[in-house]
Amino acid sequence: MWGLRSAVFAAMLVVAGCSEPVASGTLHAENRGGPDLLFNVSAAVQVRLPCDGGASLVPGVGGLPHLPWHLEVRRAADGAVVLRAEVTELPRWFVQLGDEVVGGGLNASPVAGPAGPPCGG
Repeated sequence: MWGLRSAVFAAMLVVAGCSEPVASGTLHAENRGGPDLLFNVSAAVQVRLPCDGGASLVPGVGGLPHLPWHLEVRRAADGAVVLRAEVTELPRWFVQLGDEVVGGGLNASPVAGPAGPPCGG
């Protein structure tokens, strides 16, 4: 009986060792009244974030690579860089409020606060 249990346990370890890494969190992105943004993740995926839009970027989901990421955020209209960051841990929060990035980049906690200015204004 112990021989069978040992064999099953060993098989479970082998299967667990072959599985893909589990997503370690989410990059939450919000654009509160700012210009449209483009998120480039490790040159593999581009996500467009329109004015008053939001997105959740999860490693290993929707074509996104696993961490670490080289993240570059640009304004869609003129390509100006808004943020460059190495993302090594999640969760993180990115909030654009009008023309400003709240906290100067990626925040370690959710960003409460005001709605942005009206879009197109």
